[in-house]
Parts: sequence; C-alpha cells; structure tokens
Amino acid sequence: MEGRISSLALLFLVLSGVGALQVNIPQETYKHARGDNITLPCNFTTSADIKRLVIISWSVKEDQAGAKQTPILTHFYPLKITDIKQKYEGRVSVDVDVAKGKADLKLNRITLEDNKMFECRVLIPGDDKGVSADTACLIVLDNTDSLLKENSEMFMCGQK
Repeated sequence: MEGRISSLALLFLVLSGVGALQVNIPQETYKHARGDNITLPCNFTTSADIKRLVIISWSVKEDQAGAKQTPILTHFYPLKITDIKQKYEGRVSVDVDVAKGKADLKLNRITLEDNKMFECRVLIPGDDKGVSADTACLIVLDNTDSLLKENSEMFMCGQK
C-alpha cells in the first residue's frame, strides 16, 4: 500500500510541474546591424485557462550597474490592448498569439542605444509556478567600426 501511495504522490508532483508557466526566449544573444528591423521571439506554455486575462510585458535593463528595468510595452489579452511607452512609440510592436504561446517583440530601426538586455514576462492569474520571464541580450553592430563591434559584444551578454 505504501508503494502505491508513494507512486501516486510522485505522479502528482510530476504532473503538477508540467502545468507550470514556462517562458522562453530561444537564444541568449541576438546580433543585428544598426538600422535593421528585428524580431525578438518569446514563447510560453501554460496549462491555465488562457481565455482569462494574460499580461505580456517587454522591458529592458540599462547597462549601468544597479539600473532598473525600463518598460517597453504591456499587452493585455483578451482585451487586445497594448500600452507602448512613449520612448518606443512608432518603433515597437508585439506579435501575440496566446493560443500558440507567442509574444514576439518587433523593434524597428535599431540603434546602438538598443544594446541592452531585453526581458519578456508573461503573467497569468492562477499560474504563478514555473518560469514567468526570460531575457536575451541584443547586440547592435555598427558595420563601419570593427572596434565598436568588439566593444558591443562585451556589452551585458556575459551578465545573463
């Protein structure tokens, strides 16, 4: 009898972990040329009822030590409302498909100031276990200066 209870407890623990929220940006680092239009992919899985509220946010962390997260945008599903911060208006959008677990950030006309650590965060009420955020480093390359390329590669990517 004890063996059966232990097996059921183990099965319960495994199944409960499977349903936890998992947010993933496929690569740790993305390198693109200055002026490019890019997409930073963000994927997520959940077993929660996605007909309810889902909040997707993208933010950046500045390169100074101790710098705070700076919001880029927040998307509210199923309301289909996206709040884009003024600094990024006209330059960013989010491609969201909640059913497929997709929340990609589209960033147009990237500049050297976009050399930052980007974070995708997904919040689903009732699904607070697992991994709710992931980060990736964007390295913007300036094709005219190889020294700048090398310096930009040393940017924050080692701090992930």
